Parts: sequence; structure tokens; C-alpha cells
Amino acid sequence: MITAIIFIPIVLALFLFEKTISAFFINYLYEKDLVMLLRYEKDQNFEVFQRNRYIKSSRILFFILFLPLLRFNIYFLIGILLLTYFTYKKPYNNLKKMYQEDLNFVKYQFPIWLRQIQILLHNNNVINSLILSLPLAPPIIKNDLKELIETLSISPNNFAAFADFMDSFKISEVNRAMKLLYRCYIVDKDESYKQLNRMIASTTKWIRQERMTRQENKLTYFEWIGIIPLMGVTFVFLVIMASLLTNLFREGVGV
Repeated sequence: MITAIIFIPIVLALFLFEKTISAFFINYLYEKDLVMLLRYEKDQNFEVFQRNRYIKSSRILFFILFLPLLRFNIYFLIGILLLTYFTYKKPYNNLKKMYQEDLNFVKYQFPIWLRQIQILLHNNNVINSLILSLPLAPPIIKNDLKELIETLSISPNNFAAFADFMDSFKISEVNRAMKLLYRCYIVDKDESYKQLNRMIASTTKWIRQERMTRQENKLTYFEWIGIIPLMGVTFVFLVIMASLLTNLFREGVGV
């Protein structure tokens, strides 16, 4: 009876103040990096994204109306709330996963592309090296590279064009490398070789670190895969032991 008295006002409030609740969820209840992720996915609109995931999650919440028919089963209520939460978080988690995959790909591919630039710089200036590297550049870098080349063709000494390269990923190593590339671009030939050598040393270290990181991640993955059969054997062993103990106790009782 007490549960019903509490339940009815809550349900009525959800229906009567639905617009206020939806506005609160859409405008205020979101993850701190969501705006950045949506900016990275250029075809995504913040309000549309928020409204869509609110609508999808709120539909599941309507099943709470069946709670009285199930005598206010607490497990049913917890299940509905958890499913609503996961439905609300799923679009964000998908965005986050895609961004993280691209981030890892950039961290691996950028130093390789930068090594190509370093080779081209021995016989070409910076702009020509960037243009020559375009056909072989990784797809995730090409758009930013095209923008960089177009900006430099209009404004050759534009430092911001180098500083903003791949800035959506906020990778300090990329920013540092592009600043070194800019120095190669503006200084004389002798100083340019010094900057180029610094860049080569930095890139070599970066490539080594990324390869080690990827190798460690693969090893960790296979370690977890290797644990699964071990867990299966352990489970079978426990079942067998439980069966043996049960049979021993039964025989003891029979005696």
C-alpha cells in the first residue's frame, strides 16, 4: 500500500513535467567531452543527438507502468532503470569508441607519415614535401593535410596552419612535430637541417613507443583470451568436486 502511494505521484510527475524533464536532460545532463566528440563528428548536432537518445531511453522507462501488475517487484524496477541508463549512454559510448579508435590510429600513423616528410625534405622544401606526401598520406590525415596545403598556398607564413593541424585529437606530440616542421619552413638551410635532425630523433622515439604500446595491448588481449579456458577448467573442477562431496555426504548419511 505504501509503495503504491509513493509510485502514483512519481508516475504522474513524470507525465505532467515531461517537457521540463526532457529539457533538463537535453541541455544539462551530458558528458563533459560530448561537445568535443560531436565537433569531431562534423555531421552531428548537439541538440538532435541529445533529443534522440533521450527519446530512446524514455521509451524504455514507460515499462515502469507494469510495475503494479508485478506487485512492485524490485528486480523488475532495477532492470528497467539499468536498461534505461545503458540505452541513454550507448550513443555516447559509440562516439567515444570511434574517437578512441581514430586517436590510436593517428598516434600510430602520424609518425610514419612524418618520416616520409623527413625523407622528402632532403630534396624539397616544406610545401613541396607536403604536396608530394598527400597521395600516400593515411586517410585520417588527408583532410587536415589538404587544408594545411591550401592555407599555406594563400598565406605561406601562417603559423596557425601548422599549430591547428590535427588539433581535434589534442595530441601533444603532433603539435610539437608540426612546430618543428614550421621552423624547418621559415629558417635558412643550415638551421633547417638542425631542426630536421631534431624532428628525426623525436619521430624515431615516438614510433618506437607506439610500437611497444600496440604490442603490449596485443599481449594483454591474448592474456585475457588465455584466461578463458583456465576459467572453464576451474569451473568444471569445482562442479566435479561439489558432486563428489555431495555423494560422500549422501553415503555418510546412509551409513
